[in-house]
Amino acid sequence: MSMQPQGARRFTLSSTQRCNVFFTVNMEFSNRGKLILLLGVPSTLLLLYWLLREDKDEDEEEIEEKRKVTTSRQTIIELSVPAKAVGAVIGRQGANIKKIQEESGARVNFQDDKTTNQDQDRMVVIRGNTESAQNAELLIRKIIADMPVIITEEIFVPSRALGRIIESAATQSDTVGGFNWPEGKEYVEVYVSAVASPSNFWIQILTSMAVQLDELVSSMASMYSSEISTDYLVSELSVGDMVAAPFENDPSWYRAKVMGVEGNKIDIFYVDYGDSVYIEKNKLRKLCSQFLSLPFQAVECCLANIQPSGDSWSEECIEIVEDLTYCAKWKVIMAKKIA
Repeated sequence: MSMQPQGARRFTLSSTQRCNVFFTVNMEFSNRGKLILLLGVPSTLLLLYWLLREDKDEDEEEIEEKRKVTTSRQTIIELSVPAKAVGAVIGRQGANIKKIQEESGARVNFQDDKTTNQDQDRMVVIRGNTESAQNAELLIRKIIADMPVIITEEIFVPSRALGRIIESAATQSDTVGGFNWPEGKEYVEVYVSAVASPSNFWIQILTSMAVQLDELVSSMASMYSSEISTDYLVSELSVGDMVAAPFENDPSWYRAKVMGVEGNKIDIFYVDYGDSVYIEKNKLRKLCSQFLSLPFQAVECCLANIQPSGDSWSEECIEIVEDLTYCAKWKVIMAKKIA
């Protein structure tokens, strides 16, 4: 009596010469395969094809399952962003981060760490599938790479020459809206910080005051991000008051002017950037006097010799101007004063 291995299947094949052939295959079959088949020799090819077909289907199912597991796995990338580039990555009111998320399909967030000094690098966390996370990382690295390099030099000037230098600087500039426009240059380097329309937008002129503004913003962040900031809560506000105000999705604080009061909703204008927003009163703080010494940096401008084809500018025209001027992306462009 012969023993048959557990799980084996026995098949009987007969040829046209009446020769019976028995063989045993150690393999599990589906329900339809659990039969003892009596086939002619030429039918063995059909049997082999059926067996190979079953194996192929199982392999395809396994590959498909692995693909689903691979594509559903989330990729997390942590990227250190230099302190000076944090604002550019976030953008005004989080505009740049929103754009990065839309273009890449990944989620992008800065780690909330209140113990981190404002001058220290911050960690941004990117979440998504492999392709979207890598695309978001490339977009952020491009913003960092496009940041202008600010060089600060200290020059020691003899005291006997100070009066002449100060007098010369005072006579070589004129004033535009309370801001000194550099003389002697046909074109000057500027940032476009906010655009309402081609006839109404704001720029920052790249002078030594740009460095002072960075230092002022850093000092305000240190003061108003600390626990003592509640000591500077505002109770009553009137049009024209100066306040310290945050930006959405931005850890820094900025100088702002109250333009309107509607209950707890306050209409404010950021005097160094040109943006206008409505914000809740409890988010504002009193602006300390030491933050008022620097002239307001936002210079209101319009494009020369153009006007809308209709009564007002279309959204498409406004978007084109924003793209051409790299609005709020802090990329240097050249500007010429016409009048």
